[in-house]
Amino acid sequence: EHAQSEQMARLQTLLCRFSFLRSLTKSGYGRYFSNFEDSTAAFVDAQERLKTLQKEPNDKIKLELYALYKQATIGTCNAPTPGTFNFVAKAKRDAWLSLGDMTKDEAENEYVQLVDKLVGGTS
Repeated sequence: EHAQSEQMARLQTLLCRFSFLRSLTKSGYGRYFSNFEDSTAAFVDAQERLKTLQKEPNDKIKLELYALYKQATIGTCNAPTPGTFNFVAKAKRDAWLSLGDMTKDEAENEYVQLVDKLVGGTS
């Protein structure tokens, strides 16, 4: 239940971000945000397409997807240092930290490109 409510909160955040910037594009500020709508739509679509994978990706790819997703939705890593024996949390945090100051847009684009390689491009 907690994971499901966390997922819903992330989705609502993305939808709010998308709706806000979409309203800006309609109000004449579109020249500043012309690529935003396309990149966010592609990012959301990539998340859905990832669920259609027939074979689960290896751990390295999973960590890369995780890090790019977190960077795209939250930004620079803000996760606390995990406990010494929490190896999974440490690997996830390290993967996210490795992205440094990559912008959210860059992370979205790299996430989409990685999903395209795994699932195949959109038609």
